[in-house]
Amino acid sequence: MIAGLAIRDVDALAAILGDKPFIMGDEPCAADASVFGILTSILTPPLDSELRTSTQRHANLVAYRDRITESLFSPQSVTKVPRSAATALQQQRTPDLA
Repeated sequence: MIAGLAIRDVDALAAILGDKPFIMGDEPCAADASVFGILTSILTPPLDSELRTSTQRHANLVAYRDRITESLFSPQSVTKVPRSAATALQQQRTPDLA
């Protein structure tokens, strides 16, 4: 019963997303952060379930997850902290034991 409700929610989400790149259109919004987290938790673990299988059937949801993952978590999108800044932060957090 619970899986059936979740599958209906995923089906509705796929219909809402349609062919848009993000939930509300061309730019991501706060709703995308929530939806991305939920979809990633359903699609990423290699655990077989009715919900995962149903979600994988929606190509637009899989592409949405992949698009956000690539844009936010790819090596090209991660802002590098300069080594000197990272060292300064670490020194601030580490108490002087001497």
